[in-house]
Amino acid sequence: MRRLLVCLCLMSACNEHELNDVSLTRWTQWVAGARIVEGPAKVDVLLVVDDSPSMHDQAGLLASNLEAIAEVYEGERLDYRIGVITTDVSGPDCATGRDGALVRTSCRERLPSFVASVNHESPAVDLRDVCIDSCPLDVVTTRPTSVEAEGLRRPRAWLERGGAGQNTVAPVAALTCMGQVGIAGCAAESPFGAVLHFLERTEDRDDPDFGFMRPDAGLAIVFIGDEDDCSRGSASSLNGDASVSAACWREAADCVEGDDGTSCSVANGRDLVDLEGFIERLQFIDAQKRMISRADEQRVFVSAVAGVPLAFPERRQTFGPGDDPAFERAFGIGAGCVMGGAVAAPSVRTVKVAEAFEPWESNVVSVCGSDWRSALACLPFESVRPLCLDIEPLGGDASMEESCVLMETRQGESRRLPECVPQCEDEACDPLFAMPDGVDACVEWRTRTVSEFCLDRGLAAEATILRREPSWDALEYEVTCAAEI
Repeated sequence: MRRLLVCLCLMSACNEHELNDVSLTRWTQWVAGARIVEGPAKVDVLLVVDDSPSMHDQAGLLASNLEAIAEVYEGERLDYRIGVITTDVSGPDCATGRDGALVRTSCRERLPSFVASVNHESPAVDLRDVCIDSCPLDVVTTRPTSVEAEGLRRPRAWLERGGAGQNTVAPVAALTCMGQVGIAGCAAESPFGAVLHFLERTEDRDDPDFGFMRPDAGLAIVFIGDEDDCSRGSASSLNGDASVSAACWREAADCVEGDDGTSCSVANGRDLVDLEGFIERLQFIDAQKRMISRADEQRVFVSAVAGVPLAFPERRQTFGPGDDPAFERAFGIGAGCVMGGAVAAPSVRTVKVAEAFEPWESNVVSVCGSDWRSALACLPFESVRPLCLDIEPLGGDASMEESCVLMETRQGESRRLPECVPQCEDEACDPLFAMPDGVDACVEWRTRTVSEFCLDRGLAAEATILRREPSWDALEYEVTCAAEI
């Protein structure tokens, strides 16, 4: 009985105090997303630039787009080499040409090649100011580097960036200066012949351009010109009363009248470099590279900036009467494209080669347009894509910045990346992010402006890594989040 009274007393004493609610909080951690990013893609880029007199119309566009193209390569995570050749090839209608040799100098060292007297392709023009105004380098210099099969360190005629750094201190300026090739080349543009010569040069140990093509790298060939290919397959001349360019077009194309205008296709059995043979040569290189890399992905990429309509490929090539009677008399059809004062001849051979390596239609763009960068869409860019995250356990009100951590592992060493600094605090805007002071990389957490890449995978959040410089090592990323359950 006494024991019972004690128990009752204790229970009564407890009830004399106010009761407090007690909640049990449980937290869990889980990996919201992870990815391994391999080292950067390796690509050797060959720009084949028309240096015939007809390019006087596009001189300004070429200068501005070379700078833009160089900025694309610099902004991507690529181990690259970039070289420039011209369409000037020795032949029956030309004096001694460059025959696929890489351009080694700044356009400021070649100013006479920017002056043309009156001819069937060009009025008298002086384009030296185009080079001077856009090219800041009197001389393009490259530091000595070696190629795998040679071992000798010497300055090269190409620009490169890789694990050992860059071979020039100003790559964008260097490409802008080297890529302006002038207008003193042969009127019979021979881009395919120039590429065939170059392929021989890069395999010839005695040639200064030996070793440009790396066996384990992709090869990207970008044709830039305002007329179609006129590479000769024989020693017969096209020169006559009409222009060489018009004679080339008549050799290259078969045209048929239709309800929507004149349509043209590649002519067969003519006296130009065999088109199918040229495509097969590039396909053989592609097959070799696939075997070396032990991968089935495409390794040779071909793009063209050519005389196609501004809306190409949505608008295919059909040709009606043009605004230039002289052009129509010479070519038999209207121009391929016209924009302002720029006129370009149609292109069927160059387009067919580009489309033979075409997983993306945008690899053919109009030379009359102001922006040629979309011609690079087929290149093997491997930027660090957004890291798509599964954050459903966080709930709609959770803050990723407070709940999630992104760890980066490089060569066995791990570190936490800090958050980037948002430049827009308004919930209605798409925030821009900046790098915090004193760091080389940061992470952007996104839940409102998620990329299609992640949404297509059913994930409504992402982490995007912003870097000051591309990483040349393989990287591992892991996002770990904590949530209350």
